[in-house]
Amino acid sequence: MMTNREIKSFARQQLRGNWGSMIGSFFLLLLAALLFIAFPVAAFAGGAAAVGRFGGMLSERDGMLLRVSVGILVALLFLLYYLIATGLALGMQRMYLDMVRGRRVSASDIFRGFRNGRQFWSFFWVELLLGLMSLVISAPLFLCMYVYGLNAANTTIVRWITNAISFLLQLFFAGAPIFAADDPNRSAVESLLLSFHTIERRKGRYLLLILSFFPWYLLSAVTLGLGMLFLVPYITAAETIFFLSAYSEDRSAKS
Repeated sequence: MMTNREIKSFARQQLRGNWGSMIGSFFLLLLAALLFIAFPVAAFAGGAAAVGRFGGMLSERDGMLLRVSVGILVALLFLLYYLIATGLALGMQRMYLDMVRGRRVSASDIFRGFRNGRQFWSFFWVELLLGLMSLVISAPLFLCMYVYGLNAANTTIVRWITNAISFLLQLFFAGAPIFAADDPNRSAVESLLLSFHTIERRKGRYLLLILSFFPWYLLSAVTLGLGMLFLVPYITAAETIFFLSAYSEDRSAKS
């Protein structure tokens, strides 16, 4: 497997000639996220205003029907947003996979995430399962905050435990979206298990790779976040190379 220094050097090499495409796709993803999240929020605000304004004028049955209709509309809009975000995230991850393999990419490639239905749903379930696991892990913290308050000693202890478990979740399953985007025939569960087994023997190496970008985070803070336009592609390319290199090593060991 490549060393962390080799991984970072190779990431910079593959980004040459592709910086504009990766930064452009990042802007497209950000713009799409802002636009599509605005619709559900606007619908919720408008629906709440409508219920508040007309709810008292309607019968109990019609008022309940209005509330249910608004709730369904907002839920559908949030689902639409999540589906679109999933497709764009898949397209971006496929861009990084293509780039590190030496292929030229363009910002419009971010829309390729919608082409393969099976891969789209596999990637969707990876993201959804990770989100659900994070929600389950955070549930005790929310309960403590409700029962004991934000600053209670019990809440502080549970918060530290929750943060530790969330860190481990992100550590062991960081490669799942990469593996899901790499093979259209790989299921969500296979991607999650592959990420877990890949990181299991390389926890220290992966952490050192991520920590090596800390000075760049400081530099990005000095530039008021503008440096993130270059740091995000750099880190994502390095992570992609890390998991592909580890996967290749594991396959060679089995053969």
